[in-house]
Amino acid sequence: MRKVVPVLSLFVFIFLLGFSNSIKAGNVSEAEQLIKQTLLGFAKAWNDKNANGVIAFYHEDAQIMTGADRRMVTRKQYLNIIPDRCRRFGKIKFGKPKIEIKDNKAKVNVKASFKRVSANFTFYMVLQDDRWVIMVQEY
Repeated sequence: MRKVVPVLSLFVFIFLLGFSNSIKAGNVSEAEQLIKQTLLGFAKAWNDKNANGVIAFYHEDAQIMTGADRRMVTRKQYLNIIPDRCRRFGKIKFGKPKIEIKDNKAKVNVKASFKRVSANFTFYMVLQDDRWVIMVQEY
């Protein structure tokens, strides 16, 4: 029995240590609110046809799906695509997002409605400098 207690204690310590870098339960709702603010800011920039404002929500190394062929482009390439997309699709409105957070990463599934079309988007975000930025965008 004496050998079991130290081993069990060590197991509990390692288990808890493994979760020490995760967002704590009390901070999950705060993180979700920050992610929702990111989506609202993105939508505002899009609706204002502000390409630089939109691109600011993407990580420097982001991969962004675009076009009917669903090709992936870089942030720099997407900056040149945004003005045409804003004109062609019109204003964007996001539905209620489904957010999954683990450590400093999040997966956000959300329906985006435009003037004539809607699509389900998946944003893979990372927490960078106390704000959530999009690392990968898929639909």
